[in-house]
Amino acid sequence: SSSMKLTGRPPKTDLTLAEWCGRYVRRGAQQTWSIEDNPPLKALYLDDCQAAGDTPGMVVMKGAQTRASVYTMLKALWRTQRWTLNQGYYLPDQALAWAFSGERFAPMADQIPAIVAGRSRDDTDNKQVRRIGDCLVYFQWMGGKASKEALPLDAIVFDEVHAMLLRDVEIAMERLSGNDAYRWQDFISTAGYPDADIDRLF
Repeated sequence: SSSMKLTGRPPKTDLTLAEWCGRYVRRGAQQTWSIEDNPPLKALYLDDCQAAGDTPGMVVMKGAQTRASVYTMLKALWRTQRWTLNQGYYLPDQALAWAFSGERFAPMADQIPAIVAGRSRDDTDNKQVRRIGDCLVYFQWMGGKASKEALPLDAIVFDEVHAMLLRDVEIAMERLSGNDAYRWQDFISTAGYPDADIDRLF
């Protein structure tokens, strides 16, 4: 990917993802987050290429149960604390989008005091839109036209790309076309067929 220059508002914090997680994220009631918790993902947490403006995109082809989705959700939460922007988190179908939003993302956010303080009162029951301070995180799926075409976004995560059609991914990526500040794109998935889905992006 070509280099880019960030033209949005100044960051609200200078903490990198790894620094922010180490300071604010908890694993359970007592245990603090550590970058050593999952060594295979250490390089991802330390990679600051997007925030530095070096590249808009990251493609992660992974094995099963590596906690890479935890990484992308923490990254989405960190972005709400560093910038003012809207993000889309895309999954293959609505049921999975609702499960990620309600059963994984929301409980993770509830353990971070700064996130809790910034969440809107009606956010708890809204699995499609999570409002955190002046930011929005939309949990979307690839099955509906409106979910791919109706939202202007600053950043998009595509999770489980192996179960998506690349043409649908390309349509969803148009949500970034009107953005001249960020345009971040993260693709994450277990491996599918050679030269298809995540392998082609990789």
